[in-house]
Amino acid sequence: MDLEKEDYGKNLIYTKRLVLNRYIYNIIFFFSMVLTNLICIRRIKVFIEMYQSFTSLFKIFGLEFYFICLIILIIYLVSIITYIIIKEIKNEEWLYKVIYISDKLDIFTFITKCVSVILFIMIFFFNPCTVSGLSMYDTFDNNDKIICSNYCYIPERGDVVTFDASDYTDNVFYIKRIVAKGGDTILYVDNTFYVNGKAEKRQGVDLNQFNNLVDGLTFNVKKNGYVIPKNKLVLMGDNRNNSMDSRYFGLVDKNDIFGKVILRISPIKDFKMFF
Repeated sequence: MDLEKEDYGKNLIYTKRLVLNRYIYNIIFFFSMVLTNLICIRRIKVFIEMYQSFTSLFKIFGLEFYFICLIILIIYLVSIITYIIIKEIKNEEWLYKVIYISDKLDIFTFITKCVSVILFIMIFFFNPCTVSGLSMYDTFDNNDKIICSNYCYIPERGDVVTFDASDYTDNVFYIKRIVAKGGDTILYVDNTFYVNGKAEKRQGVDLNQFNNLVDGLTFNVKKNGYVIPKNKLVLMGDNRNNSMDSRYFGLVDKNDIFGKVILRISPIKDFKMFF
């Protein structure tokens, strides 16, 4: 039921304060979102690339990510203008109408907040992407749909991760397995690749590739191997015969990790959790 003019006029001062508080909250929410975008712009750019690959429908939506942010900006600007009108207009007839419009505008602000929260969760908590190629076969096949997460993630040996590869190759991102991390030792003896003194389960590393891995590192006699520097990782594909990885472009910085693979959601018959 629509409210009558008398209903709006009974507590005009209270209504004005309510509107003011509501828009102050909306403005804070908006600028917080903008600030988050600016701080994490690199992560968002990589997310867009991953999001585009997830499915053809999401690809269209992913391309419009910043367009959605623009729409949010416009809606909040309209909200601010509405508040200014409410504050300045002296004619009560107009005031009632503006307040009524303001109430209706809350529907749109609610929708934009929901969209913002969903995007925030997808960027920083659960990121959808598609496996491209066979470098991780037979753990992951081409076109597998996966979900990765970077929430409170600390890289561990054996984890399968997605990472920003733009500093190492022409591609935007890769999916590989962590073979060694900062503090681990690697060694190559008699055509066998060792990590922390144990032969790696998957080999496929030759002497030239190993030399590329340890380029710039010094041999540690105490630990009988080359120690991986802090915040550096050795990443390799499970399909060593068909993988562009650390054997070719060297160690990867931990800050380039986009997330750990936690779910394979497609094909449905191969659904699996990775923890």
